[in-house]
Amino acid sequence: MISKKGELVKLKCTSCEETKEPECFHFVCTECVKKRSREAYERKKSIPGYAERKAEYERGRPKRKKTKRKIESIKKWMEAHPEAQSAWGAVCYAVKTGKIIKPKICGRCKMERKIIAHHKDYHHPFSIEWLCSPCHAKLRNQKKEKRQ
Repeated sequence: MISKKGELVKLKCTSCEETKEPECFHFVCTECVKKRSREAYERKKSIPGYAERKAEYERGRPKRKKTKRKIESIKKWMEAHPEAQSAWGAVCYAVKTGKIIKPKICGRCKMERKIIAHHKDYHHPFSIEWLCSPCHAKLRNQKKEKRQ
């Protein structure tokens, strides 16, 4: 920031009260912002159950936005496989309404992970095996190998 006289103006941090270059901050300098962030994190870490609540919150957040190409690919697949879409919808509705209780552990490896409903036959939507992502991927790969 340059004054009317053409001199370089330095600003005073409202937190540490040091005079610094204007690129370093907006009211509070970069070092003070970092210090405040670290202190807040340490305070929150000491709260019982904070880590679990934060992990639960992060699990519920979308990982990344799907690209238009990915969305189009999903739509195309769903149009080609209406029986799969119908089966997924029925299971999803049953879980939401409490008619089916989604387990927290995998039906194969018995690990507590994110669980997916695997349909052996889409014509029987409630004939489900609850699997974690790795076990589901293994099962799908085995099916692909059998087809070849």
